[in-house]
Amino acid sequence: MKRSIPQQMKKKMRKEIRLAQAAYPVRLSIARTDELSPEKMLTKYPKRVAQKQLAASQAAQKKIGIKKSKAKHHISKRTTPSEVKQDSAPANSHQEGVRWVKTLTKQNLAKRRITTRQMLKKK
Repeated sequence: MKRSIPQQMKKKMRKEIRLAQAAYPVRLSIARTDELSPEKMLTKYPKRVAQKQLAASQAAQKKIGIKKSKAKHHISKRTTPSEVKQDSAPANSHQEGVRWVKTLTKQNLAKRRITTRQMLKKK
């Protein structure tokens, strides 16, 4: 018949097993792509082919970088960018949105109605 182990002893055993497993991590035998650099990967090819591949990859990276910077590029609000100095302020620094203008016009119309009603009451 099996004897029961006290709870405290079980806890200590579990802890020992967990610590022992953490001490010896399992090493991956397969080389991962995040560990390999492009230069290491190109060592399998002949030198000329590797140089061409490296040049092509660098050109592609440069092209992608240019595309990304174009996407992030702030669009100028100048009316005539060629004729105006680069340091000068934009033509219209605060371009108002359509929705904002709509709300302003509605507010003004409402205010006008209220004031006309109030003026008619006073007469």
